Amino acid sequence: MFITQTSAPNEQPSNDHSANLKSEVVPQINESQSDNASPIEKVLKLENAVQQCQKRPNNYSAQVNEIHQILIKALKTELANGTSIQTLLSYSDLYQTFYSSYDDLLRKAIISERRTNYDFAQSAAILAKWQGLEVLEGFNKEKIAMIVEQMNTLKNAPGLSINISLADNIKKESLYALLDNTDNFTTYFESPLHVQGSPAISPSILFTLNAEKLSLTEFEQAISTNNFTVNEVALAIEQEIENDYILALLNQVSSVNDMPIYSHLTNTVFFNLADLAVSKFNLPILKALSNLAVTPTNQQGLLTPLDIAIASLPKSGNLTLGELNKNHTDMLDHLIANGYKVHGGFENHDDMGKGLFLHSSFNTTQGIYIQQNTNFDGYQYFSQFPVVKQNMLAKLSETDNSAIANALMEVKQAKAALNKHSEQCQQLTNELLAAKELKTTRQGYKEVRLIKQQYGSDFEHVLQNIDPVLVNYWWNSLRFSLETGPANENDSQFIAALANQELQKAYEYSLANPLSQGETDYLFKQLT
Repeated sequence: MFITQTSAPNEQPSNDHSANLKSEVVPQINESQSDNASPIEKVLKLENAVQQCQKRPNNYSAQVNEIHQILIKALKTELANGTSIQTLLSYSDLYQTFYSSYDDLLRKAIISERRTNYDFAQSAAILAKWQGLEVLEGFNKEKIAMIVEQMNTLKNAPGLSINISLADNIKKESLYALLDNTDNFTTYFESPLHVQGSPAISPSILFTLNAEKLSLTEFEQAISTNNFTVNEVALAIEQEIENDYILALLNQVSSVNDMPIYSHLTNTVFFNLADLAVSKFNLPILKALSNLAVTPTNQQGLLTPLDIAIASLPKSGNLTLGELNKNHTDMLDHLIANGYKVHGGFENHDDMGKGLFLHSSFNTTQGIYIQQNTNFDGYQYFSQFPVVKQNMLAKLSETDNSAIANALMEVKQAKAALNKHSEQCQQLTNELLAAKELKTTRQGYKEVRLIKQQYGSDFEHVLQNIDPVLVNYWWNSLRFSLETGPANENDSQFIAALANQELQKAYEYSLANPLSQGETDYLFKQLT
C-alpha cells in the first residue's frame, strides 16, 4: 500500500464560498501595548496571534478550493442549462490562473454536471452492507467495522490516497456475492481507498476488476441479470481487460452514450466510451461502439479523436514522441481514414532543424513534439496529418453581465481577500521570528534557564511565583522545540496519534507532512 499526497488543492464540494474568506479577521497587535510590553510579553502576544491565524476555519487549500467552487458552480449551472462548452471557453481570457486554469475548472464542472447520472454513497457505512468485499486484500467480516470507522475519518482527506490490492486466490463465491448487492450494485463510494487506480469502489467495479478470474462463459452467465454503467466498461478498457469481456459488459449497459466520470488522464475529459477507446488505442472496441452509435468526440476548435490519440501517445517529459507500436499506428490510420483532423500547435525551423508540435488547447500540454533531425520517420508521418487551427474559438476581451462574468468577478474578489489575509498572517509570523531573536538575548530567557538548572523538576513552581509570564514562555518554547526537532519512526507523531485513536490529529498530520514508509505501513496495519 502506498499513500500519496498532491500539492495542488483538492476540489471538494462547498456550499459557502467567498463569505468565509471575506469574514475572516486577522488577529491584530495593538501598537501602543506592543511598545510598552516586555520582550517576553511581546513574543507571547505574537505567538497567540500566529496561532489564531493557523486555526482559521479552513486551511489554505480548502479556501483555494472554495474560490474554485465559485466558478465551477456557475459553469455547472450553465452546462445544465444547455450552454455549449465553446461558449464557456470564450470567457477563459478573463480568468487569471489561480492554482488551476480555467480549462481545468471547466473540465471539473463538466464531470460534476454528469455525476447527476449516478448514485454515490455518502458514508463508509455502506461497506458494512456490501457482500463480497473479501476480494480486497485484508478485508473480511471481522475487520469491516473497524475499516468503516477509519474511512469515515479519512473520507474527505484532500490529496490522500491509499492503494489497496485485490486479494490473492479469490474464491468464486466472493465474486458471485458481489453480484448479490442488487440494491446498490452500482453505487459508488469515493474515498482515499483506491483499487487498481480507481478512485471509487462499488460491487460493480470490484466485479469488473476480477472479470478474468472467471471464464468468458461463466462471466457472461454471471452478469446476465445485472445492470452496469459506462463507468465499469471504462474501467475495463483502461485496465485492458480482454475485449470479449468488455463486449459482454456493454450488453449489460442501458445508456452506452453516457459520459464516464473516472479516467486515467487527469487533464482530459472523455465525453463517451469511444473517446476512452481511442485513448487506449483499442480499435476493435472503437468499432464495436460505432455499431452502437457511439462515436468519438469531434468538435473542431475544441477536441477531436486525433487530439485524444496524440495526447495518449508515449512521450518523454518534454513531450518528445516515444516509440510507437502497431496499436498506435492502426488507430491513427483509422482516424485519418475516417476524415478526422488534429489541432496543430506550431511548426518551427531553427538550428536544430524542423520541429512539429501537435496538441489540443483543451488537453493543455498533453501534445507531442517531433524533431525532424532526431525522428525523421515520425516527422514525415505526423506532418501529413490534416490540421485544424487552434484559434477557431472566439475569446471575450471585456466582461459582460452574464452569470459567468459575475462569477469571475466574485473569484477575483475572494482571491484578493485570501491573499490579503495570508499576507497579514505572514507579516505576524515575520514579526514573531524577529521578536524571538530579540528575546534570546534578554535576561528573562537566561533567568528561565538558570532557574531550571537550579531547581530541577520543581522549577515551574518557582517560575510561577516569580512571574506567570515566564511559565507561559517556557511551555511555548518547549512546544516549538518539540515541533521543530528531529523525529525518528519511534517518535512519529502520526503513529502515536493512531495508536492513541486520535484520528483527527493523525489526519491533520497527514495533510501537512508526507508520510514515511514506516508511517504508511503502520496505517495499513490499522486499516486491515
